[in-house]
Amino acid sequence: MPYSQIEKIASLGALANATLDMEKLLRLVIDAIGRLVNSEAASVLMLEGDELVFISASGRRGKNLSRMRLPREKSVAWWVVENGRTYITNDTSSDDFFSGYIDRQIDFRTRSILAVPVRLEGKIFGVMEAINKKRGRFSEQDRRILEAFSDLVAVAIKNAQIFDKLKSANEMRISEMEAEYQLIGVSKAIERIRGVISRVAKSPSTVLITGESGVGKEVVARQLHIQSDRADAPFIKVSCPSFPETLLESELFGHERGAFTGATGRRIGRFEAAKDGTIFLDEIGELPMTVQAKLLRVLQENIFERLGSNEPIRTNARIIAATNRNLSEEIERKNFRQDLYFRLNVVPIYIPPLRERKEDILPLAEHFLRKLRRKFPHPIEKISDEAMEIMQNYDWPGNVRELENTIERIAVLCAPQIITPEHLPDEILKKQTQSAIPEGSLPEMERQTIENALRKAKGKQTVAAKILGISRDKLRYRIEKYGINPKDFK
Repeated sequence: MPYSQIEKIASLGALANATLDMEKLLRLVIDAIGRLVNSEAASVLMLEGDELVFISASGRRGKNLSRMRLPREKSVAWWVVENGRTYITNDTSSDDFFSGYIDRQIDFRTRSILAVPVRLEGKIFGVMEAINKKRGRFSEQDRRILEAFSDLVAVAIKNAQIFDKLKSANEMRISEMEAEYQLIGVSKAIERIRGVISRVAKSPSTVLITGESGVGKEVVARQLHIQSDRADAPFIKVSCPSFPETLLESELFGHERGAFTGATGRRIGRFEAAKDGTIFLDEIGELPMTVQAKLLRVLQENIFERLGSNEPIRTNARIIAATNRNLSEEIERKNFRQDLYFRLNVVPIYIPPLRERKEDILPLAEHFLRKLRRKFPHPIEKISDEAMEIMQNYDWPGNVRELENTIERIAVLCAPQIITPEHLPDEILKKQTQSAIPEGSLPEMERQTIENALRKAKGKQTVAAKILGISRDKLRYRIEKYGINPKDFK
């Protein structure tokens, strides 16, 4: 083989190996086949299970071959796969292995074929074909050239296939994350937060999310990550109170072997693991002062060191922090550094408690029901109007987390088709104290209060008693006293 041809093969092979984009790679390969052996058209077929599929083709009818399956009967490409050798025919009209099936499908005439196996580590996973020599016949030199090129680009094709699978898996992971961490709600507060997220998600700015426990601070942090250009990179969560002070610094920044007792080997920290992604520091208000100083340096210089090392490590991770504490008060108590607070509070996002956005309770409850259906089968179709009214009158001190846990508890323990007041936990029903009967109330007010409770309970005396916060015997006494018929309220 002339040296100029070897250089040409090496150059085209290097070009192909420089990309992981399958579409771009295949265009390079198809173009290279035609240039190397001077063919009118070219194609690449890949084994997918027990099928041989055209994944790229050039020539007058090349586009028509996309994703076409190749039958085994009298097929040159299948012969190459099954025999593991190159096949050349310069006269298809007299070739027993050429059936003309593909020609008939795409209205094309194949006169000559050079087909070589694509293999890696001895295993064939595809075929390259050069179709119709422009001048003369496919030669032994053409065979050697195309085999050499096939060997060079086999690794590139396999790597691109692996990359495509990883990319698809990552896209699926992001899609699942989007489904899991949706920001549900119709209130003005949630709409405002959505607007802030859409405006700042793609920026590298640090975000401080505040609000009571259970309001959904992690959901907002996840949305900032998902909607950013970092969505393909890691999202690393650190719950600051979960680690003792002695271990938290190692958890965040990593350590070298021998940095402290028990450090038997090198370990990378969460900042290093986050790389170009997002690190979410949950409950940052509980971060010890010693670690606050080191975090401040990361925010100022994007640099940190592992414990036991003086070698600086640069990070490009975006920092999102969250707390249920009032950091201004913590600064006054000397529990939190003011300079760190200013660095963290570049973009503040406050999430109001659920009691201040009651209109979000219904969409959140319906969202949790849908999640439960995906998690395990349950018969709940909806929440009754009466039960929803009680739920909306409840303050939800545990916020969104308490609402989700309540829905799941009802689904697991009661499994009703429709959630009614009788399925609600006692602590929610007892909140209906505004409907309770006050001592010494006027008879008409007392009667109306009892009727209201029975109406909410659809005539069920046990539920009505829970709503009123009295015993069932006391309720029965008053029902008889006022001549009320519970059946009227079913």
